[in-house]
Order: sequence, then structure tokens, then C-alpha cells
Amino acid sequence: MPSEKWTIKSPLSGEVIAEFIVEASPVSDTQPTTPTAKENGRPASTTAEKMTEPQRRYLFRLLAAQKVTGPAAEKHLKEYFQVRALGEITKAAASAYIESLKKDHEDATA
Repeated sequence: MPSEKWTIKSPLSGEVIAEFIVEASPVSDTQPTTPTAKENGRPASTTAEKMTEPQRRYLFRLLAAQKVTGPAAEKHLKEYFQVRALGEITKAAASAYIESLKKDHEDATA
């Protein structure tokens, strides 16, 4: 495992504040970087997980049912989630909004 020595110095005096030996190994794409918890028998979402493509499509379908389509739907999602790009939306946030839109749709048709 490769290691490096890191030294932290005061920017004013140059005095050494701390020294660390850092060891690192490559991270595999197939291994999770954090352990996953289980909720209701399913792995819990982490805040770092991004919205999936099926979630994205479902959000657009739910908005289309409310007559919000195309660029207007994309604009709505960016404003709702306060992001610059749809790829910034988390999986958990998308799930919560999907549930909200489904409930609104059910209430409207009841």
C-alpha cells in the first residue's frame, strides 16, 4: 500500500503543526465505499446516491399528467430541487417527490 507523509505548517511562521503518514489503496468501482444500512428489508439510500433514470422518467410522466411537459417540466424540477442540473438530484429526494406527486394525483382523482 503506498504511503505519503503530510506535514501541516502554520502559514505565518512556517512552524510544523502536525505530521501524518497517509496510506492509500485504490477504490474499486464494484465495492461500496460506505456500508449500507437496511430499512424495511431494503438497502437504505445515502445522500450521495443520484436519482436513477427510471425515477427521472417517472417524474416526467407524473408531471405530464399535470400538463407540465418538456422544458417546462425540466425547469420545474430544477426549481423544486434547487439544482442547476437534473443529475444533481438525489435518489432519496426524487423518491420523496414521486410519493408526493402520486398522492396529489390520487387526491385529485378521488
